Amino acid sequence: MGISAVDTITPAPALQAGPVALVSPAGNLEKLKYAYLCGALNIALHQRHVRALEEELDSLSRFAFDGLIVSDIRAAAIVSRRFPEAPLHLSTQANCVNAEAAPRCRDMGFRRIILGRELTLEEIAAVSDRVDVELEVPTREAYHRSYVS
Repeated sequence: MGISAVDTITPAPALQAGPVALVSPAGNLEKLKYAYLCGALNIALHQRHVRALEEELDSLSRFAFDGLIVSDIRAAAIVSRRFPEAPLHLSTQANCVNAEAAPRCRDMGFRRIILGRELTLEEIAAVSDRVDVELEVPTREAYHRSYVS
């Protein structure tokens, strides 16, 4: 198994569109150039907010996301239809914390799983052994480490 690690520092440049925020506000993004643009949608999507989310995503359609971090399964379906080229990343807030859940997340279309913060090294290894998808492990509040097998 080949492993490569990439450190990323958060918070990254961010987007917000109306009351349903994809991530925190970061000013006028059209004036800035990024090597990597990742959106995060960490919400529990209630049925009454589905239409609002779809409308807010329309306002972001001009952006070419390199990845979309999502915690809600219904929101993931909406986001992947709206941005089919952007890889889906399962948020740590979705609490993927066991080896049985990870393959199911992969089968739902997630190309990266940001594991739950509570996992031990042994539990991380057990997940890694069961799934052929990128794993990201939050190592402390401001840093994440990604592993590609």
